[in-house]
Amino acid sequence: MPTVYLLNAVDCPPLVLPAGLHDPAALTPKVFFSQQPGVPATVTTGLRSNAVRSENIARYGGGAYAVAAGLEVAAGSGLSGTVTAGVAMLDGPVVVPTAPAAVTLADGARNWIWMLPTGLATGTSGSLTPPLGACCLLGSLLTAAGAVSGDPDASGRWELRCGSLYRRTGDAGAPTDNPAAWAPNLLFFHQTAGGMYLWDGTAYRSL
Repeated sequence: MPTVYLLNAVDCPPLVLPAGLHDPAALTPKVFFSQQPGVPATVTTGLRSNAVRSENIARYGGGAYAVAAGLEVAAGSGLSGTVTAGVAMLDGPVVVPTAPAAVTLADGARNWIWMLPTGLATGTSGSLTPPLGACCLLGSLLTAAGAVSGDPDASGRWELRCGSLYRRTGDAGAPTDNPAAWAPNLLFFHQTAGGMYLWDGTAYRSL
């Protein structure tokens, strides 16, 4: 079945940030590149910030939990969904060489499908609140009358493309959400029906 993008950004769960994600603005961990005699503080500050960003990329890919490859959601039989093999970045790569167990879905609701560090998918129905801990969104399935209704929807799914965060929704123009509360220090690309936008940490910029 084709993958669709129907939901607006405000109707999708937010990006899940690692609890230990270092904030470059805080220049932590400060043990990196301590200031040496004769080295200006401004140079040391820049090196610390770069080291923190490099660590985030190495640990989390684009600086947050996201899908690196595969892990496509599809409808199963009755009230179940399936997920293909793939890779997610959840405090390091989580490789799923074979399809994980089928996901049990709630009836009459939109079921959000998530990948956990254990390599298994889990569903949250009727709620935009992600599961606790490290996880990344794979997509959603809508159910009705004891079966999946319509195609899998990948709106709000976060992916890593060439080390950058990317997501897509069905907004007509600019995304309708405000990520400042949960992604103030991250850059990501957002595709909508109206074009491509870049979140620069404070606002969406049309590309």
